[in-house]
Amino acid sequence: MTNSCNSSNSSNWVYWNRRNGGWEQDNLINRVCVLCECGDESGKWISRTEKNPGRRFLGCPNYKASKHCEFFHWWDPYLPTEHYKGFMYGD
Repeated sequence: MTNSCNSSNSSNWVYWNRRNGGWEQDNLINRVCVLCECGDESGKWISRTEKNPGRRFLGCPNYKASKHCEFFHWWDPYLPTEHYKGFMYGD
């Protein structure tokens, strides 16, 4: 199974940039193409859990299907304390 990444099938992430007070695209992640073990372009998601709020990650785009690989990778670093989470995510 082969797949190539290109801008037409890549999803874009948007994040809050506190320096300019507006929304801007995270262009680095949008230029990255990572294939999962299924051979598909990995999906890009944002965690909504209490432990990792707003933390971005890559994963198999077929994770809800009966056949999928176990590919998963955090894009953002782990933030060990609430202080850092508040600083990073604007709380």
